[in-house]
Amino acid sequence: MSNTILVGEKQVAIGTFGVGPLDSSIFNGDNIAAYSRSAGQQFPLTTDPHVDLPVFGSLHSTVVHFGFADGHVQGIPVTTSPAIVEALATPNGGEVIPNY
Repeated sequence: MSNTILVGEKQVAIGTFGVGPLDSSIFNGDNIAAYSRSAGQQFPLTTDPHVDLPVFGSLHSTVVHFGFADGHVQGIPVTTSPAIVEALATPNGGEVIPNY
């Protein structure tokens, strides 16, 4: 559980906070894009405030923070390989997670 991401910071492009499909209301849960993000080889972490994609990201300069299944919270460097992020997002995947 210490190597399984449960929740993370979501990327929202500057100027789109609280509006649009990637950051609208989640009151009734109809818009999955407002509250979900993708992780993996096709979805690298970002700290670029202009990225308008459903990826994990933050306005911190070097890390994106995640909550893990064991309860700890950790910043993952934005330079971390998307393959490692994919392994962290895969429960029961059995991958060996290298240091990141």
